[in-house]
Amino acid sequence: MVSGLPAVAAITAAVIAGRFAKRARVVEIETQRLRDLEARLADKKYEVYRPMIAMLGEAFVASGKKNPENEFSVEKVSEFALWIGIYGSDEAVRTYRNFMQSAFHDPPAELSLRIYADFVLAARRDMGLPATDLTALEILGTRLNDLYKSAKYYDAASLPFDELCAQYKWQQPWLRKREDMAQPAQAIAGEPTPAES
Repeated sequence: MVSGLPAVAAITAAVIAGRFAKRARVVEIETQRLRDLEARLADKKYEVYRPMIAMLGEAFVASGKKNPENEFSVEKVSEFALWIGIYGSDEAVRTYRNFMQSAFHDPPAELSLRIYADFVLAARRDMGLPATDLTALEILGTRLNDLYKSAKYYDAASLPFDELCAQYKWQQPWLRKREDMAQPAQAIAGEPTPAES
């Protein structure tokens, strides 16, 4: 019986090693599947972001040198809004919402530049660079010649956003409270809103 003990130990060790090897292989297959999924998602995100970033980038190009493929179109904006809601990170969706809502609330040009830069930074993080330490100053520094000559542009890129909005006395529309908004029945009937009374 004692002579069979090493054989039993060897068989038990082989069975345990086989199970661990099988489990390791399952984990390896699952890890590879997740890598493949992440790669496909990154490719899709690139497809989603590219037209919008290119279109926005055209705003910084002299009119004679613009690429007609990147020309502004409502269709491109609408398609982007649909797909960022599906594929975009929470941060990217929020910064895009801020960008779009600001367009309807006439921010000063300096604020528009900052909102653009914040959106580009969110897109960078979302497309695979979550640890990026770039700032709006660096993003705008690649596009604006006067960034380091003009205090207003430098401040737009470097001040905390809330402080920048306060400096320009511009209220962020996405921070408004419901009670500050027109009520549907009043707006339709032409009655004054609570703010107008």
